Amino acid sequence: MFFIVFKSLSIKTRILYDKIRVFYIFIVQFLHFRFSIHYFLL
Repeated sequence: MFFIVFKSLSIKTRILYDKIRVFYIFIVQFLHFRFSIHYFLL
């Protein structure tokens, strides 16, 4: 019983972690893109 709960919890946290990681990568890329354009315009 405890093992099943732990397994489902780990799957949920893994999905959440993947979403956070994708979001973080997207933000980093977006900021990098903004800064690149900014420096390019300078």
